Amino acid sequence: MIKKPKSYLFACENLQELVDMALIAEQIKKQFPNAQVILLDLSHIFDLVYDKKQLDFFDEVVDVGAYPKQKFSEMSVFLKFYYGQLVARKIVTQAKRFETSILVTGVPLVFFRWAKCLSPKLIYISYIRAIIANEKNNHSLSGRLFNLMSRTGLVKGVWLQSLMNNWFADYIATINQSNKSFLIKQGIHSERVIESGFIHLHKIEKNDNNREKPRIIFATSAYSAHNQADMAEEQLGVVRYLIQLYRRNYADKYDFELRIHPRDEMKRYQNELDLSGAIINEIPVSDFLATVDQHSYFVSNFSTLNFEWQLLGGKAVFIATEQSSEIYCNLYKLFKIEPITELDCIFEIEGTEVFQPTMRDFYDHTDCHGRNINIDYLVGIISKL
Repeated sequence: MIKKPKSYLFACENLQELVDMALIAEQIKKQFPNAQVILLDLSHIFDLVYDKKQLDFFDEVVDVGAYPKQKFSEMSVFLKFYYGQLVARKIVTQAKRFETSILVTGVPLVFFRWAKCLSPKLIYISYIRAIIANEKNNHSLSGRLFNLMSRTGLVKGVWLQSLMNNWFADYIATINQSNKSFLIKQGIHSERVIESGFIHLHKIEKNDNNREKPRIIFATSAYSAHNQADMAEEQLGVVRYLIQLYRRNYADKYDFELRIHPRDEMKRYQNELDLSGAIINEIPVSDFLATVDQHSYFVSNFSTLNFEWQLLGGKAVFIATEQSSEIYCNLYKLFKIEPITELDCIFEIEGTEVFQPTMRDFYDHTDCHGRNINIDYLVGIISKL
């Protein structure tokens, strides 16, 4: 009897996750040419336009259906539940169709976890690129309920874990040791958490083409998607102030860019702010980083982009506002970050010592250039499942 080639299902919620999934799919195909790698198309759920060059890495792209009239992050709790369970059922249907028990995604969103809940034999692997080691930043209702119940020993078994634990998967690949420690605290067994580094950085070539003016790139965080309305309002105010300050005093010296988080409220920035003079950038992170020269720098409360840019040898600044200081204080301490508190300083720091030291020492699985060296190990584990 001829053994059928193994199949792998992939899914993502944003364009950078598509890049990451394509890299894993490419590596699987290199090691196992007969394997089938299938992308579940969820672009209509997240209002995405997929990049064809990434789709070429997959043998098939399958539309799972379920067409809501609004972006998932903007839905009511009721609609999220309805479409969550609907997409989860469709994922299970595709797993049966391709006779596979392996699902690989980015962040473990509710429909991926629910698919595991509906089909316990499904082996679910999640790759988490963000820095998540912050218990103070868990504001979802299910996350708070899970933390409360887990402390009392009430959350046991795959069904409840997949339903309630925002960080649940059978295996999780993530970027560093601090994330791994956090995930273990969330109930994931240590042997099932893989330190993979940033799997896309090894594809980025250093850009030595300096622009006429350096870029100051403000990277937002998706506070509204995490039910942090006060933080979202504060961040909007910070962006408003920086754009006004830029237009008034610094337009001749710098280009000012906004890097909007994929789950942040782009429409709100467009509707409530005068963005004239600022550049809005939404291309995948790996493509974007390849365009940034070493004279430019990133600014954020605590964006993963700051760390990625530092691993590539660039400069980044962390700013501490009233609310972000409270939320991120443990992470500032963990990563030895001394954030700046005066927003006016952002346009006056070139040549000073306020840039944060590089974060390379905090990543065990990157070489001296910040390149990932662990994707083969990750793919090796996936291929044995």
